[in-house]
Amino acid sequence: MLFNVDAACDQIIGKRETQQDSLEVFQIDDSNWLSVLADGMGGHKGGREASKIAVGVFHRAFIESEIANIKERFIDCLQQVNDAIYDYVEENPDMDGMGTTFVAMLTDGERIQWISVGDSPMWLIENDSIERINENHSMAAVLQKQVEKGEITEEEARFSPQRSQLLEAVMGDDIQMVDAPDNPLGITSNSTVLIASDGVETCREEELLEMANDNDGNAKALTFQILERVEQHERPGQDNASVIAISFLDGDTELDDQAEVEDVATASGKK
Repeated sequence: MLFNVDAACDQIIGKRETQQDSLEVFQIDDSNWLSVLADGMGGHKGGREASKIAVGVFHRAFIESEIANIKERFIDCLQQVNDAIYDYVEENPDMDGMGTTFVAMLTDGERIQWISVGDSPMWLIENDSIERINENHSMAAVLQKQVEKGEITEEEARFSPQRSQLLEAVMGDDIQMVDAPDNPLGITSNSTVLIASDGVETCREEELLEMANDNDGNAKALTFQILERVEQHERPGQDNASVIAISFLDGDTELDDQAEVEDVATASGKK
């Protein structure tokens, strides 16, 4: 079944001096939408430049690609991003060590397919449940396994100083850990996908589920509420927080504010 797609994206700077996240969601044609999010690392300028390069290069490469298989197309576009970051560091040696996490998702209105590197989460909300569906290439995933084995508590894992340590990122080097499923995942009616930088994880998954249910598929209202809730937590040193919401609605569902989502909706350095 082909669903109506309602899409929105936005971000806040948090307690940081600069915005190092970049993101966009754009409509390719009548049914296909591509969402891209990158959370930069490597100092103020390095992180900002890395995330901008990642989103811009991937967008262009995906549109220009003639590769039919989406997984192969994703991997080829990611390699172009990696090469572009390598070239940038070669030309700017003071940027050595810069890089970014990366998530891209394509939907045709009934299925989703993605590629991700790093710790930026992608959640699927459906049937009153929320589940992270992309891999977490950070120590947070390792700590969670320790929780499951009873080696540490949930609270110890949540507040561990190791939690945010990345195991993989796009830095111009060989990328060993990539999450890119072979086949698309089918979507059910009135479900929502959230793609975010890890700054959004100031909110617990239960909060994200509650907010999604409150907004009945209105992507713009949902992104606004999530970022507002992040700010309300008043977390010391709050990281940049960026979120993309993609809602899948029945064909007869009114798309509130859809007219405000243009063919290309981007967010970079806002607020």
